[in-house]
Amino acid sequence: MDISIIMPVLNERLIVAQTLAATRQVVGDAELIVVDGGSIDGTPELARPYAPVVSARRGRALQMNAGAMLARGEVLLFQHADTLMPPGALAMVRAAMADPQVLGGAFAIRFDEPGWMYERMGRDTTRRSHAGSYTGDQCIFVRRDVFWQVGGYPRLEIMEDVELSDTLRRRGRVRLIDTPVVTSARRHRACGLVNVLLLCWRIRLLYALGVSDTRLKRMYPDVR
Repeated sequence: MDISIIMPVLNERLIVAQTLAATRQVVGDAELIVVDGGSIDGTPELARPYAPVVSARRGRALQMNAGAMLARGEVLLFQHADTLMPPGALAMVRAAMADPQVLGGAFAIRFDEPGWMYERMGRDTTRRSHAGSYTGDQCIFVRRDVFWQVGGYPRLEIMEDVELSDTLRRRGRVRLIDTPVVTSARRHRACGLVNVLLLCWRIRLLYALGVSDTRLKRMYPDVR
């Protein structure tokens, strides 16, 4: 089972080469596509030694859909530039997808910052994920044909990951891999852990109440 890894990037000069080098160690010669949304800091040049870089309109959903259009794998895996996959990640995905009833899934998560609050946050996110609702930091994966059957990522400026995972859950079985990916706590370090937690819950609540994704995106700070 071939797996294509798609990584959207935008102005990730500080971390993109490190993330891609680590990803190559995990995935070997698997297809890896970097989709740049108009970086002005040299991100594409730093990424090219590790993977082909294509350009797309700015916006994580738009970029991931653009990468998916080029991908050849039977399974698509979407990896954020500040997230690292564990050794053997692709074998874990293949094992999860060996069941033809499974449409997709994601990984458990932990943060790269020490301390009990970050450990608790990772555990809480993982526990909620057992219900089938995932965030983009969890390396969501999905069968390519199913991805396009549901229309790919919805064209939202925020919450596109939750929308896709909820759609998959309603259509069939999804699988959470217990081995965690490691994602950056850079937003929490920049803005304060409690502040970010409260903001994330507020955004989820407002989204459920029908507030537009454009308005919600303006509330979410860019820390790159």
